[in-house]
Amino acid sequence: MYHQEFQNQDSNAALMELEKGLRSGKAGEQCGAIVHVPALLERHPYPILVNSAFLKLADAFRTGSNFLKLCVLKAIQSSKKHLNKIFNVDEFYLRFFAVIHSNDPIARSVTLRIFGSISSIVAERKDIHHCITNSLDSHDNSEVEAAIFATKAFAEQSSTFAMGMWQKISEMVKGLTTSLELKMKLLPVFKYMHHDFAIVKKINLLCDELMESYPSHMLIATVLNTTTHLSLATLVNIKSQITRLLHFTFEVPRKSINHVAIQNLFQLAKNASYLWCEEQVEQLLSSLLTSSLNLQKQIFEIIVVLGCSSPQIFSQKALMDLNHLKNHVCTEISIASLHVLVSVQSNVKGSLEDTGSLEAELQSLFSMSIHEKSFASLKQCLEIAVIIVKNSNDVSSLPAFFLKCLPYLTKNQALEVCRCLVKLAAQRICLFENFVDILLQFISNSFTNDLSKVDKDIIVGLVD
Repeated sequence: MYHQEFQNQDSNAALMELEKGLRSGKAGEQCGAIVHVPALLERHPYPILVNSAFLKLADAFRTGSNFLKLCVLKAIQSSKKHLNKIFNVDEFYLRFFAVIHSNDPIARSVTLRIFGSISSIVAERKDIHHCITNSLDSHDNSEVEAAIFATKAFAEQSSTFAMGMWQKISEMVKGLTTSLELKMKLLPVFKYMHHDFAIVKKINLLCDELMESYPSHMLIATVLNTTTHLSLATLVNIKSQITRLLHFTFEVPRKSINHVAIQNLFQLAKNASYLWCEEQVEQLLSSLLTSSLNLQKQIFEIIVVLGCSSPQIFSQKALMDLNHLKNHVCTEISIASLHVLVSVQSNVKGSLEDTGSLEAELQSLFSMSIHEKSFASLKQCLEIAVIIVKNSNDVSSLPAFFLKCLPYLTKNQALEVCRCLVKLAAQRICLFENFVDILLQFISNSFTNDLSKVDKDIIVGLVD
């Protein structure tokens, strides 16, 4: 009881301090009071105090200067997680609404950004929807940008708003009087219009038309990023989006566009690998050798993600291509090919065949990655080692090989190998019966003055 009473007194004192700062005649003290609101709400996250504090901010916004309005905007954006504790929502947003009809375009712009920031609690207010629609036609650039910001926020929260705004945004994007710069600012709004499949289909058709009419790098990149985001949100156009991106990766001779397409393909592989098909994987691999080395590396990042998460989409032809690519001139691509092969074979067949040759290839690639001082390649080799040992019934030569390599590695490389050896021991403890003492002795000798670098799980794993 005493603790609760103390908390109430503390909260009341904080509110009084905020009130005192806001009523001060000095702009500096008013701004100071506003910028301390997020910290105040973190210390006292009680609904009554939160509601009162936000109402006081709304009052300060309505009557204050543009600089004070900006301070209120920043304070609200920093306190978004407390918005759902406001219980006088109408009273709160109507105090901002009084400013939207101001003759000052800066005041209107800040108000629109306020509406975008509080969209989670006023998403279905039709009067705000109407104001945002009108502001998109403003002749003031800052107001139009603020209206676009608010449109994104409301489209994400409200399906009614998104469906109502689709026609308006599409007309602006297609309009001949709309500048290319504004078109590119409007296009990302479509990312959030994923509530209705019919509208999603229309957006994709519109984007195809735009890319034909305006084949500039910036517009195509914006369209590809937008349609990928939309596809991941709906999961209905993933295959057609992959086909579109493959076209821009391999059939459009513009490096900047190729890299944007590859980045989007990686996102689709990472988040929706199960929706890829065998033909698309085959196309990736068949087009690989005609691409630049940098693009090949990016393609193999996608292949590795697909191989580890959805091995069933790799056909026999794809596996044969991967087998040829193990001898690629680039070590990174050779390692990635081997990584995908062992991942696919172990997942599809349940075990690996001819592990002796796989281990020999891995040892060669591991030595090359050390020679090239590539830490990323070394880590990938160690991941492959874990897969091979886990899915093989034969006696593995990898633990002995890694132990022989330890004296020639840097400390960071040696630590990574030690972690791998512990993982291997967890899979097949019989392989390590003769090696535990040797490994503990190496750690003791190599990290005498730097034991803090040695993970506790390495020591625990070896002792167990």
